[in-house]
Amino acid sequence: MSFATRIDGVFTPIGEAQNFQVVAIDGPDARRMASLDDQQKIAELGRSVLALDQVVREALNRMTLFRRAVDETPTADTTLQRRVRTMTDRLKDAQEMLGGDPTMSSRNEPTPPSLLGRLRGAVNNNWGSTLEAPTPQQLAELEIVRSRYGAILVQIRQLIDVDLKALEQSAEQAGVPWTSGRFPKPPG
Repeated sequence: MSFATRIDGVFTPIGEAQNFQVVAIDGPDARRMASLDDQQKIAELGRSVLALDQVVREALNRMTLFRRAVDETPTADTTLQRRVRTMTDRLKDAQEMLGGDPTMSSRNEPTPPSLLGRLRGAVNNNWGSTLEAPTPQQLAELEIVRSRYGAILVQIRQLIDVDLKALEQSAEQAGVPWTSGRFPKPPG
């Protein structure tokens, strides 16, 4: 097979002729194409894991401002400050469950694969260049993500929807001024 350009009716070869083998997509050696349902399920898992990671990141950003507001409030006692530090640590632990240990990796130490790392590896190695069904290894990685995700979701939901809300209510009672993510107190 060779290619050429045609300019004003004159053909000019491009490169040298190349041989290649054509394989039928439905032949005995062809790999299975991923079904639309499979693609959608994997994409949904990916969106959910990435969204949960973003929820944790946003909560950590909120905690930075929240901690400062608590530290600068004279009526806030040390128990509240300790609870803020504990909550921040728990959110960092949740972030580590999703994204891995940044401390170890920054020191070039081997780290176990994170959920996000497994997900990115399985998805990026597959759909960046093909629509074929995931390989057995990619399916195994996706199954690990899927099996661990539910427990992590429950834990993070508890942290943010219950524990963080309770902490914010305590801060409100202590007179801590408004911070991002909290509803403002109505004027008296």
